[in-house]
Amino acid sequence: VDFHDTGRGYRVPSMTDYFGFTMAALNDHGCVFANPCRGEKNTSTLMYRPFSSWANNSE
Repeated sequence: VDFHDTGRGYRVPSMTDYFGFTMAALNDHGCVFANPCRGEKNTSTLMYRPFSSWANNSE
């Protein structure tokens, strides 16, 4: 995720993609990330990250 308006703070929120997300949606409150099922051992993943949790740029 890259943010256009980076002037609001000195640290830009970031996230390392350990799951190989291929889909995402965002609004004013946070982001939803997802990836599809790739077989029995690699199930689908859905994760919500509120922007408030990125305040310290931590995962």
